[in-house]
Amino acid sequence: MSYESGAFVFLVDDDQGNTIAKELIRFAREAVPGKRVEPIVVSPVGSTIGIDQTRAALAQASLSATPGAIKLVIFEAADTLTMEAQNSLLKKLEDPPANTLFILATRNQYSLLATVRSRCQLMDLQTYEVQGNEETMSLALKLLKGSEQRALCAVSRMTREEGLALTESLANIFERALNTSPWVAARGLWIVLKAYTQLKDNASPGLCLEAMVSRLFELSGLEGCACR
Repeated sequence: MSYESGAFVFLVDDDQGNTIAKELIRFAREAVPGKRVEPIVVSPVGSTIGIDQTRAALAQASLSATPGAIKLVIFEAADTLTMEAQNSLLKKLEDPPANTLFILATRNQYSLLATVRSRCQLMDLQTYEVQGNEETMSLALKLLKGSEQRALCAVSRMTREEGLALTESLANIFERALNTSPWVAARGLWIVLKAYTQLKDNASPGLCLEAMVSRLFELSGLEGCACR
């Protein structure tokens, strides 16, 4: 799925809802290369996000974006979307506007209709922890500073557990770089979290990690994020 179109569900817990998820949403606005982001943020009114709010946001999203821009539609506390609101959103997810990215942040993915979830890519931040021992951190830094071919060779032999440790260390590195290299760090963090989520879902470690490495090495300025 492209990072400049489509939909994501960010699965967060209470603490992360105020930290990691909000930071990712903030930096997602800088994560699409060469395009300005036009945000549309939808928050609960009272205890729910209702049909009128949702329709208004979707109508705004349907308007043509400024040339060279992308629309970012953020539903905060998406678990508070009413059934009517979700059905309205579903129609838009089935036929999304061009250059429009939807992010649904929720503490409970099952509060969303199965049909809504099926049209989104899940980013599970509830099980995500920034960690990694010194050995894994050293390997992560070497991967970022070395050649793509060597990195691909290294990850192709990794087990699922080794891959999870590597993605956690890489996430740590990119989070540290958000203040100094926000654009490349934001993109890198998205790529790494996608790989982490796929590994958690029992994806093939070799294929998953090789795809992650290939995408990371497409970023210019990647080596700058590896400075400790």
